[in-house]
Amino acid sequence: MAIDYTRRPSAAAGPTPGGVNLSKVSLTKQAPTVSLTKAGQQQGAMRVNLNWSRGQQKAGFLAKLAGGASGGVDLDLGCLYELSNGDKGVVQALGNAFGSLHGAPHIQLDGDDR
Repeated sequence: MAIDYTRRPSAAAGPTPGGVNLSKVSLTKQAPTVSLTKAGQQQGAMRVNLNWSRGQQKAGFLAKLAGGASGGVDLDLGCLYELSNGDKGVVQALGNAFGSLHGAPHIQLDGDDR
């Protein structure tokens, strides 16, 4: 699935007036993104943990012989950001772009389970 980094969310795609339940947020094919910002409020520290649950995989005999049924999933967490001055970037493990809490963008990925 390709990601379009330039697409802007429509006005209807924002959080509900009650806000987002930050105790658990799920991404699905029907709702692949979520905004965690709250308009008009200063943002504070946010901790994000990424978990992945794979459903029961059904594979035929030939797929099992080819090793297709035993492959693991490597899921990486990343953050696209845009600062108030217009600077844009990404924080992610790929390319060792872990960011920093001590300088712009004040976003840091603390590790990768590779």
